[in-house]
This record gives sequence, structure tokens and C-alpha cells, in this order.
Amino acid sequence: MPRIVITHAVQNVERWLGSKAERAAALPGATNVTDLVAVDGSNHTAVAFDFDDLGALKAVLSSMPPEMAAQAESHGVIMPLTVYVEAYGGQLASVRFRDITSRGSPAAVDLALVRLDGSYAEEKATWQSK
Repeated sequence: MPRIVITHAVQNVERWLGSKAERAAALPGATNVTDLVAVDGSNHTAVAFDFDDLGALKAVLSSMPPEMAAQAESHGVIMPLTVYVEAYGGQLASVRFRDITSRGSPAAVDLALVRLDGSYAEEKATWQSK
């Protein structure tokens, strides 16, 4: 089961830390959920967890359901999210989601795929928030 780390900034670290149970419940199948904060006291945070279905996780994050986006906003999450995946033998090492909004018209989601062997690919997807 790969280890996943999602990093992002937050408006208020204490507020974000107070919503751990909701955050863990938003990712069914996630286990061993751990919150991380920056040593320098800045507003940069991370959540690490084990997840057995990488395809399902990528699908949820690239087409974030409106209720999940609203929950992230209520926790003070500042986009973008950067998602790191435990890599095995040249497989996908990281995926970066940029310009994800929780409200309004369709938002472009840029997926920057970086592999351990240094190759790079970029895809674009669009999702409609409801």
C-alpha cells in the first residue's frame, strides 16, 4: 500500500489541525493518517496516509467533488495541493494539482507528472463545480 503525502498552505494552522477527523473521513480507505506542520512555524502543512487505490485517489483529486472542495475551503486550505506518492522503480513520483477552485465556473486543473527517471509529462483536465 503506497504512502501518500499531500502538501498545501493553510490560512490558520490551529484551525486546520482541529479538523483532522473530518479530513480523514473525507478519504475513505485512507489509513495511518498523520498531520504534519512546518518546523519554521509557517502556514505550510502536509497530511500523510496509506492508500491502496492510487487510481481512485487520482480520480478524486483531479475531479474534486464540490463537497470535498467546500470542506477543504472550510478548513482553510490554500490551493494548490501537491500530492506525493511513494515511488517504486521509476513509477510516478509526484502529481501537482494547480488552480483548483471550489466555487464558480469550470476550473482548469493542470497535472504535472514527474517520474523518478526524470521524464516529465503534462495533462490537462477540466471539472465543473456544482
